[in-house]
Amino acid sequence: MNARLLSICILFVGCTTGKSSKEPGAFTAEDRKFFKEAEAQADAVMAKPDPKGGGYLQMGQFYLGAKKLNLAERMFQKAIESDPKSVPAHAGLAQCHVAAGRTDQAAAALDKGFAIQPKSAILWNEAAVLRANTGDMEGAIEAAEQALALEPKSELYTENLGNFLAVSGQYKRAMDAYLKTMGRGEAHYRIGMVLKDKGDVRGAERQLKESLAEQPDHAAARKLLAAMQGVDESVQRASYETPDRKARSSMPTRNRR
Repeated sequence: MNARLLSICILFVGCTTGKSSKEPGAFTAEDRKFFKEAEAQADAVMAKPDPKGGGYLQMGQFYLGAKKLNLAERMFQKAIESDPKSVPAHAGLAQCHVAAGRTDQAAAALDKGFAIQPKSAILWNEAAVLRANTGDMEGAIEAAEQALALEPKSELYTENLGNFLAVSGQYKRAMDAYLKTMGRGEAHYRIGMVLKDKGDVRGAERQLKESLAEQPDHAAARKLLAAMQGVDESVQRASYETPDRKARSSMPTRNRR
């Protein structure tokens, strides 16, 4: 996902249920409290006819971003009821199912979307996330490449491809993808996190040092490296962080494709 994903990333959540009893489709007290925070937006959506479901789609994205999956799912369903051919609504519904661990329902939502628009970048991106969640990293990479082929300038799809490549161990290709959307320091940090998650401590430390050499003020890289080495974060910068360091990573800066 987020999207924006890293194994880190790729990084998947569950649905809120609330403890209070309610009739099917009714809002809980917690839901109503959250509605207040989005009152202005909700009023704008509900105050006028919305035959194409655009308002519901907007609200669905809002709730999805806030991880209120039950509310997001209802909004996407209403958007589909208003416009059964709404590809973004089917994609949003798939996102909800993936986040809640309902992979079969997510696949079904994507199938309905693809039946409407087979060449939809947003659907291919969600297909990549779904495949990653099921452990099919090869399939995730293929789907992410499809999304990027349809929208080559998308930073989100480029970054997601980098995430999937990194998690699958294709670090040079991941670096190529990352460098199209972020600085080298952040790219090394992302790969370092993946290596740490895989248990490659030395590889992770190497990447984190590269990150700090490129970007000495990268707080997250410094904190993670310090935690891994069991040292005080306030220690002086090591030699690998000097600004005039000339040695650079051998990873290419351009995608070979």
